Amino acid sequence: WGGTDIESWSSPAALARCPGSKMTDGSVRYNAMIAPLHAMALRGAIWYQGEANAGAADLYGCQLPALVDDWRGLFGDDFAFGFVSLAGFVSNGTQYPMTRYRMQATTDKALTFSATAYDLGDADSPYGSVHPRYKRDVAERLARGGLGVVYKQAVEWTGPVGASASVVDGALTVHFDGCGAGLEMNAVNSTVFQPSWSGSRVFEVCASDECDPTSVDPTLWTEVDATLLGDCAVSLDAATARSVRFAWRAFPCNHLGCG
Repeated sequence: WGGTDIESWSSPAALARCPGSKMTDGSVRYNAMIAPLHAMALRGAIWYQGEANAGAADLYGCQLPALVDDWRGLFGDDFAFGFVSLAGFVSNGTQYPMTRYRMQATTDKALTFSATAYDLGDADSPYGSVHPRYKRDVAERLARGGLGVVYKQAVEWTGPVGASASVVDGALTVHFDGCGAGLEMNAVNSTVFQPSWSGSRVFEVCASDECDPTSVDPTLWTEVDATLLGDCAVSLDAATARSVRFAWRAFPCNHLGCG
């Protein structure tokens, strides 16, 4: 069922929570393949979708949590939900990174987890760049998320997650959670053109009070050098930054090459 939009997997009640949802085929797959399962005991689901809705990131940020809540109305509040963030896509647009950002907010809900795929770039995939062939990486990340969130095993599954930032000695220090054995920094492997993207640095900062996250305007967002500080922090050459982002492009790097 590749290429389907989230509206077709959502109930009418879930769609009603998100004005602007497309109704062309709204709820057709929900009615045919989700609702009939309501009497079954299901532990959870894996969601690998988003490409068909990447042109409306803010709306998707409403639709995905609404779908999770609605499915839990069918299968119980302990219904686990794991999803795959959008993979790299050879495109000059800005909606892909914004859609990833909106998807990630769903993990604020209990019993939800995600697997990132933006760093599994496969520009030459015969299935299209947004369908990388590195599915084992995706599966292993999902498995770790399930073990950690659903089965409460002591495994590192999130990868580094920004926790706080402060200015120290004229540089911006960003602290992370989920560092595991410690952060590592490697050379960026990025060979696909992206607008205002050197392909050598993956951190960008914005010094404005109003930083448009969808923008790739080099006068607003500036690439900066990063230096490791211990196991769980990096120092960025930017003392006046108001916002920081990482690998914010549709196709930021080739396989495991985001630094």
